[in-house]
Amino acid sequence: MIIECIKDGVALTNRNLQLVVIRVIVSFINVIAFGVFLGIPLIITVAYLGFDVAHAREMLPYMAHNPLEFVSRYLGLILLLLLALLSYLIFSSMLYLYTLGGMLGSLRNSFTNAGLRFALPSFFREANANFSRLFWLLSLVFLGITVLLIACAGIGGMMVLVMSALSGADGVLNMFLRSFAAVFMIILCMLTLLASVIFSVYSAVISVAEKKGAMESVNITLAFLKNKPQALLFFIVLILAVITAGLLFFSVQIPLRIIPFISVVTFLINTFFSSYLAVVLWGSLVTYYMRASGSPVYEAGYEI
Repeated sequence: MIIECIKDGVALTNRNLQLVVIRVIVSFINVIAFGVFLGIPLIITVAYLGFDVAHAREMLPYMAHNPLEFVSRYLGLILLLLLALLSYLIFSSMLYLYTLGGMLGSLRNSFTNAGLRFALPSFFREANANFSRLFWLLSLVFLGITVLLIACAGIGGMMVLVMSALSGADGVLNMFLRSFAAVFMIILCMLTLLASVIFSVYSAVISVAEKKGAMESVNITLAFLKNKPQALLFFIVLILAVITAGLLFFSVQIPLRIIPFISVVTFLINTFFSSYLAVVLWGSLVTYYMRASGSPVYEAGYEI
């Protein structure tokens, strides 16, 4: 079923190539937004610091001995840059979330009715309908992940206390315990991160596929992953397949880099192909969930 779902995900993407174009457009919007949100504050910062650059040689020793004085002097500029960065991250995240809602809704409708064709108005309808749903869902999931990370930090702190209590023990045993604790914490953090990513992705797919709210989507996702543990394997295989395809595509382009003025073309191709792989990933996940859960086929009320 794993290979079949990935193949169907590719076929689903090929029927909705407009979604790839939309992701490419969103990527360029993010680049422009980066220049707007951070470029202007950087210009202001450089213009303001231009009066002090000539005295940089004299300022460096002073900064080394009085770092707090330097920070307090340019606190306004530092806050401006941080505010600009935060504004950009919020804008980029909201734009991506809005696009994700439209993309998942379009893929769901296209999967349940192969005769439907993509139309831009339906994409925006799905994006509008799913944006708030995904926003509250991912906010709830992020809160849960934060609690898990705090718990991991607590476990790590307890281990540090235990290691400190054993500091007077035998040197070989102490080294073994410290190494074991370090390896255990690394593995625990990696597993927590992997589980969080898998749960977040499936909960987003389920929220759009089932048209449910945040808490209902979380409960359905927990039940789905409990009843279908092979979904974890599917996700890992899918990620490895996408990464492998990306690496192979990148390796093919290496000889082309010796051609002058080819960098712009390769950048555009890379942007399109990475967007294509992203849609394939989500399309495969939608396909897998709809098949594994036995979700009913929805009757589309409009053309997509």
